[in-house]
Amino acid sequence: MGYETMIRVFLSYTSNDAQIVEKIMRFLEEEEQKIECWNFVRDRNSLQTRLRKTISQEIDKCDYFIIFWSKQLSQSEAWVQSEYEQANSKEMALINKGDNHAFVLIIRVDNTPLPTWLQGPAYTLNNKLEITNLKNSIIKGGRRVEDVSIPFWEQSIFLIATSKEDLLICRYDDTVKDAFILMDAAGVRHLIIVDYEDRVVGIVSKRDILRVIPPKLKHVKIQGKEYQSILEEASKIPLNRIMTTFANLIYLQSTSSIIDAVIQFVNEHNRGRISALPILDEDNYPVGIVSYADVLCHHDIVLPDSFVGQYCSCDPNSLILVKHNDTVAHTWLVMKETGKRHIPIKENDTLVGMIDDMTVLWLNHTKIKITNEPVSKYMDSLDTLHTIQQQDKVSDIIERLLCVDTADKKITSLLVVENGELIGTFSYVDALRAIYEQALNRM
Repeated sequence: MGYETMIRVFLSYTSNDAQIVEKIMRFLEEEEQKIECWNFVRDRNSLQTRLRKTISQEIDKCDYFIIFWSKQLSQSEAWVQSEYEQANSKEMALINKGDNHAFVLIIRVDNTPLPTWLQGPAYTLNNKLEITNLKNSIIKGGRRVEDVSIPFWEQSIFLIATSKEDLLICRYDDTVKDAFILMDAAGVRHLIIVDYEDRVVGIVSKRDILRVIPPKLKHVKIQGKEYQSILEEASKIPLNRIMTTFANLIYLQSTSSIIDAVIQFVNEHNRGRISALPILDEDNYPVGIVSYADVLCHHDIVLPDSFVGQYCSCDPNSLILVKHNDTVAHTWLVMKETGKRHIPIKENDTLVGMIDDMTVLWLNHTKIKITNEPVSKYMDSLDTLHTIQQQDKVSDIIERLLCVDTADKKITSLLVVENGELIGTFSYVDALRAIYEQALNRM
């Protein structure tokens, strides 16, 4: 019997229960080859790359989803819940198509209580009659309604997020220097901050750190002795002095979908741009984190077939800019008053460059008197910048620029130029807005 005619069963479990699962799998697959089981342990050689995508695809293709719930599995709830959320979404889609046969099935390996989020018919492992009934129920239900795959936007946020097991976490009384060393070593831009009960109390971004410790940029070198003095000072500052506190934290819940993240990134832009969202469970424990790049640059995303001009901030009369002979101090004041991270610079009405807040933050750490220094001395000149036009495709800009790391920083905002004249800017938030509108049209 070919695979396309067999009943496909996805098995979700921890490797600690592998022997038990193998035994049940053999029981399900015997007898006329009616059932084919899929599990990543048996098929691990084919899953070394893009594991999450493969698991997601297999859940979409399967006819039944079985969770082997145990004490060991309960200690890995984050990834299990992400698989369950996708399976539960598929069950809802099946019900909407008139298929009311249970899709999610639970085998209880031991007496570990089921969590509140896990719903479905439960069978006891040591009860042979119950396991036989489960098998008969699967065979009786047979193949499911085709074409009920869950759209990318409606899938669990854990499909694209950094999961609990890979999170980098600091406590609120760890120092700024501690966080700086951890960020630098891991190459991350955000750290979740917890209390001594491991509940989330805030988040720290790379920019928060850079207000204390200077970034490594090319314009002027800080002397080693001065840099060591800055690090020594940073070792005395606890993270709760610089973090975004829980009261002001924008976050997602463990039940959130990918589109929920996009909505947050786009809607919260007016309050101040955010580039990462912690994911919390119902008790405020951290279970993941997702950045705008996780959404924008994911391999499954369908890029919008729209143009930059439809979404850019392209009104020359409302542009925030400074003159080439304005001081760095004045530019920093403009940034703080407007919330802009990138400021274009003009000379005699001609665009000559741009400066970003990382450079200004760095200059604040030096002995340079920024009240006297012209901003043009430290700007990125026009010939080093990426400029785009209104008729450029958003998809091209995402692939060529916004999802590519440069040597020292990530491109997050681009200048929109027409006939040599600056008319606006296009940021990753504008790209996410284009993606959001496309998603609404497809949902």
